[in-house]
Amino acid sequence: MFTGDGSSKNIPKNFTLIHSSPAVYLIRNFLSNSELDYFDTMCTHYGPKFKASFTGTDNDEEVISEERTSTFISLSKSQDKFVRGIEQKAAGLVGRFVNS
Repeated sequence: MFTGDGSSKNIPKNFTLIHSSPAVYLIRNFLSNSELDYFDTMCTHYGPKFKASFTGTDNDEEVISEERTSTFISLSKSQDKFVRGIEQKAAGLVGRFVNS
């Protein structure tokens, strides 16, 4: 259907090429409303468990950076129906790029 090199004219309407080499696409409406609600619930529930992001040093050490302010939590592979559904959607898109 389309390729990952940014050259195909048959790219779906919800894809926007934002960088051509390598090809990087913005995929509008990738997550459904229920998936967004899921992540909202996860952030509300697990918010206190978020960890500060870290950076690497020249000595390959991981340190908390004063300049970096992001926080994160980790999701387990196939942890529930929402994560499995998102994984399947993402795999389908990757398959389109790889198998074109």
